[in-house]
Amino acid sequence: MIKILVTGGSGNIGSALVEKLFHNKENFVVVVDNLSTGCLSKLPEQHSHAYTFIKGDVNNYRDVSEIMLTYKFDYVFHLAAVVGVQRTQENPVSVLNDIDGI
Repeated sequence: MIKILVTGGSGNIGSALVEKLFHNKENFVVVVDNLSTGCLSKLPEQHSHAYTFIKGDVNNYRDVSEIMLTYKFDYVFHLAAVVGVQRTQENPVSVLNDIDGI
């Protein structure tokens, strides 16, 4: 089984990637998102054994290190970020944290 981490996986781009990865039966996908702008309804049904969702912040070392050590991923797609012009202008430190995060 191929273990894949998708950060920001409940956003527009992340959820599209998760949907594609989900169709390959060899993949086990872990989605990490803090749900600040994403939406759980964009993800496949949770009862599937092919993926799991974890609410967490990729800029929080404890969240990320625990997840990384637990699953030992083969691939990581880092798509988590503060999005939107207004949101980034109002929260410039959050944007810098995204660069410094995972």
